[in-house]
Amino acid sequence: MFDFIFYSLLKNSKIAEAFPTIPQKTEDLGSFAELYGNYILDATIKKGVKYMSEKASDVIFVGNKPPMSYVLAIITAFSSEGQKEITLKARGQAITTAVDCAEIARNRFIKELTVKNIKIDTVEMPPREGENRSRMVSTMEITLAKP
Repeated sequence: MFDFIFYSLLKNSKIAEAFPTIPQKTEDLGSFAELYGNYILDATIKKGVKYMSEKASDVIFVGNKPPMSYVLAIITAFSSEGQKEITLKARGQAITTAVDCAEIARNRFIKELTVKNIKIDTVEMPPREGENRSRMVSTMEITLAKP
């Protein structure tokens, strides 16, 4: 299922122009992901614009999963991937989960972890179906660093 969603997003985006060898079948996505493993497709689509960013492993997008799922991602990134910094990104109600994850990872698992930076912002989201006004949503980025 994930392969199909990723494939659909990739084929229907402007990213297709940047990569001439996008697989024609979802079965070939594994080798494509190996070739372009340093990039991620940000599934947050605003007004039909899709974009990619480098260094996929240093950003963790916090959502509706339990906090320990994200704590495990933090621990894995710092231990196995050798990262020096991880950024947790969250918006709306997921901000509390992001703060919880950062504190759990810092206080219970990786004691030398420090909060390097906290960035807060507000973004304008397009109106939902049936609404006529756009809405403002709070966002937060927490950067954790390991000395």
